[in-house]
Amino acid sequence: MAPCEGIEHLLPSYLEEDLSPQERRDVETHLESCPACRTLLALLEETALSLADMPELEPPHSLKEKLYCIPAGKRITFAFSDFLRRPMVQPVMAAASILFILFSIYTVHPRRQEINRAVDREFHRGVRAVSQVYAKAESWTSSLGEHRDTVLDTLKKIGLFGQGKGE
Repeated sequence: MAPCEGIEHLLPSYLEEDLSPQERRDVETHLESCPACRTLLALLEETALSLADMPELEPPHSLKEKLYCIPAGKRITFAFSDFLRRPMVQPVMAAASILFILFSIYTVHPRRQEINRAVDREFHRGVRAVSQVYAKAESWTSSLGEHRDTVLDTLKKIGLFGQGKGE
């Protein structure tokens, strides 16, 4: 017996009687044992009956002419909107939106001067910390004296600087 996924796509053709005799038997065999597919078939039949009562509309002649004038294979695109829908652009647009909102809030914030001072203070604190680390590293290498080159070569050989052994 075929799984439901294999039968579900055959149900519209089953209703239209467009299946081969073997496919038709397979669908009927499956329907005998599957209440979900029987329900789906009943819904498809009900939909077909509802649509049968709908009048068939003829499109206006002017619309037909416009449609026939469109060359085959030509796709009407809106380049900018297609660009914005690309998955790689969406995170960038989200980040830009967040930055724009933050900037908007910052510009109208009543305590903007205090924010400026706090940001300036934290920035300088970070610069000072980096300067101290750099100074410590410089003093460490200078304290090695004549062994500096040997130690650096050894560190390179063990791959501490991202290089493989023996490079």
